[in-house]
Amino acid sequence: MDDDSRVTIEYLRGLPPGAVVHWSTHHFSRREPWTTHWVDVRIEEEGSPPMNWVWTILAPDDPDGAYPGQLWQFVWPYDLDVHCMWEAGERINVFVAARGEPLPECIAAGYEHLPENFDCSYEVRGGWSVATAGDALSHWAATHGGRPDLRFEWEPDAEPSPVIREVMERARELDEGGPSWDLGDGIRVADGFLDELLAMDPDERAEVMEAIREAHRRHFGDVEESDSN
Repeated sequence: MDDDSRVTIEYLRGLPPGAVVHWSTHHFSRREPWTTHWVDVRIEEEGSPPMNWVWTILAPDDPDGAYPGQLWQFVWPYDLDVHCMWEAGERINVFVAARGEPLPECIAAGYEHLPENFDCSYEVRGGWSVATAGDALSHWAATHGGRPDLRFEWEPDAEPSPVIREVMERARELDEGGPSWDLGDGIRVADGFLDELLAMDPDERAEVMEAIREAHRRHFGDVEESDSN
């Protein structure tokens, strides 16, 4: 078992019976309480494991999957279909439905004909709701920590992790007109941040770049999305 998961299990086992575990993630927001990305989860409790992300919920179709032996990364089924319309790299329309549920006829007709009439594209992505992410955490706690009695509650207004706070601060610098570098895909980073990115190992760099895309989309509007998600 990996050390991070061992620390988390010890923390969960030390909680009182029936305790509520408050969790947060930058992948959900009040405006969009669902996501098509993986879900990085923090625990918002005093004395919680000292990791930026305690768990990462992965998609069933994730091309990389979980690392062997890393219990904190785990696959969980989608419960949503997220129907998206894109134009010039920006999402112009979205409709969220239960997994496998057909769209209402009036909406389906619009999605069917809009790409023919405009320069846009349509796709359906699997996604998770807040409730299903909470179910995934409950299952993990019961399976690996022996704590089926714990309840998991989402904290939508929790402070972001240090990594996300750094990304948001860099985004503000760009918004205020500071010097920047263009990394492509609609992403620009503040001048000194490029050196920090280049010094990271590849996995960490990929994680930070995803956080940059998500922070810009959530707080400063859509950016072009790559094909990786």
